[in-house]
Amino acid sequence: PGILKTYSFHEDRLKYTYYADFTGTYSEVQPRNWFMVFTEVFVAPVEAFIHVQFTSPLSNVVVKVIDNDTGERMPYVGNKPNPCLFVPNKRGYTIMGESKSYDGPISSGKYRIRLVGSSPELLAPTRDIGAGGGVTTTEIRDYYVPDRHNIAMRYVINVFCDLSATIQFSTSKSDVNFRLNIYDDDDLLHSVEAVGSTVVPCVKLFCDENASSAKGRRTPNKSRNNKLSGSKSPSSKTPTANQKSPMPGVVVPDLDMSGKKSHHYVVQVQVLRNTWNNNNSPWLPILDEFSLRESKSASEEKPQTPKKRGPKEDKGDKKTPKSKVSPAIDESKPFWVFRVCYQTGCDEVILKRDTQREDEIRAIKASWEELQPGRAEKAKALREKYLAEKAEKAEVKAEAARHEAENLTSARSGGAIDTAKSQDSTTLAEESKEGSKTPAKSEDDLKKRGRRGSAKKRDKDTTSKQDTPHITIVPQFTPGFLEPQGPKYYEIPEEFKDYISPHTGDPELLDDKLHELYLNQHRQKIEEFQIFRNMVLNNRSNDRAYRNSLKEELLDDAEQLYIDLEQCRIKVFGEREALRQKLLAEEAARLAALEPHVVESKPGSAKSRGKSAKGAKSPKGARKKKKVPTATLR
Repeated sequence: PGILKTYSFHEDRLKYTYYADFTGTYSEVQPRNWFMVFTEVFVAPVEAFIHVQFTSPLSNVVVKVIDNDTGERMPYVGNKPNPCLFVPNKRGYTIMGESKSYDGPISSGKYRIRLVGSSPELLAPTRDIGAGGGVTTTEIRDYYVPDRHNIAMRYVINVFCDLSATIQFSTSKSDVNFRLNIYDDDDLLHSVEAVGSTVVPCVKLFCDENASSAKGRRTPNKSRNNKLSGSKSPSSKTPTANQKSPMPGVVVPDLDMSGKKSHHYVVQVQVLRNTWNNNNSPWLPILDEFSLRESKSASEEKPQTPKKRGPKEDKGDKKTPKSKVSPAIDESKPFWVFRVCYQTGCDEVILKRDTQREDEIRAIKASWEELQPGRAEKAKALREKYLAEKAEKAEVKAEAARHEAENLTSARSGGAIDTAKSQDSTTLAEESKEGSKTPAKSEDDLKKRGRRGSAKKRDKDTTSKQDTPHITIVPQFTPGFLEPQGPKYYEIPEEFKDYISPHTGDPELLDDKLHELYLNQHRQKIEEFQIFRNMVLNNRSNDRAYRNSLKEELLDDAEQLYIDLEQCRIKVFGEREALRQKLLAEEAARLAALEPHVVESKPGSAKSRGKSAKGAKSPKGARKKKKVPTATLR
């Protein structure tokens, strides 16, 4: 600028370019975290064509310019705004920058906002960026719990001064479709559908005067008057050397766009198209039980030191710190993150879960209790009675099933003992017959018979003493004499039947006979496949031979056709040559007949003498050539 007057075009104001720089700082950021680099509100005093440039050590900053009157984003390309025309409006323009940290943390640093335009009256900030700049972030992290109405979260935003906030919501699952709605009482302020993550750049939040005065906070009228007047406020401080102060005639935009005295802001996120569902499976109760046990063990192992600060925690619900961050959670489970970012220097923002529905239900129960004292106790007693009756019925049913199983097993064991007795009697009768036939071995047989009888008695005594009726009698002497009579197999639970392939009929024992039958069937299948394969191979060879023979026939036919064509050509050419010779002979005869008349007419003609006298004489010894007409043949 100092040497501008040395140039000849220094008086041409139309070719001037003006710029203004605003510098600020951003705080340190943890790894894998979304954050706001800056957010500032600017006012356009006059209509001007301005380009917004941003410079910082960060490489992945998305700069957005929002028109606060319409809430729409100004034209942009990629992560940078386009040069565009800024027109004076009521609420100004919000310039914000957002970024994301990856595996490593980001240390604090400085940034610069440069406004380049064609007019000396560029955008003016509503506060001193260098002195009071910064962004305060209130963050809530919580687990996702499936809801009947697919509501992922519903939180209330309490503000104590008028401010412009940026709302960001993200899910742990990147492909979740959801809709984010912002309500003021029953009025829908903003609605957006997104996948995985979304950012609402600029939302105007107005304080509730009654709520702020009831909590004993400073009256919002004072802060609002300071903002509107532009005197003795942070926005009216003198800027640094590289910043331009707002123009004298510029008025800070009024944020109040509604005449409502009370506001109730609610942010609700609803999951769409069932994209974040917990599939109900038979293992879900087991997993819930395990998670309940883990939570109980964690609560038991957790130190009890925070309980000493109970009153402070109660106060913490009413007053949040400057940058509130929820405690760490297990990232292996589904969770969501909700952030509200606003300018540092404004009153703090409190986020609380919306319990309006629970409060209504609690009020209804209280009204019932007032109308009918003791109603809750009666309902509790009736429920306990119903649960006790249900448990008693379940026990009776289980006892009946157990008795039925015992009767069935005892019937099986009784049939086994009867069959053993009958087989013992038959063996004794056979042995007696053999003893009568062979009397020499009678003493040995009697001794063996006595040993067998004593062994059988011992076995019967042991079976009568034991409670379990599944033990059979004399299995080592007569193996295979028991036949199962409809054994009771394990019954698959109803919720697991969908995951097991069905079978037809009752299961069978795979013995040697059945195994041989399966081997024969398998062998037969292999033989059938071998026969089929051989048939396919034979068909292929036959088809190949047929195609080869067909090719040879085609070649022979083509060769014969060529020979026939050549013979026809020779015949046609012979007849043509004969006709030509005949015509030539006729023409020669005709010319020979005409030649004597031509010779006689030459000496007596005057024309010939005159022509010969006037014409040039031929050289000596040369003859004149006669023109002989030639016949042409086609």
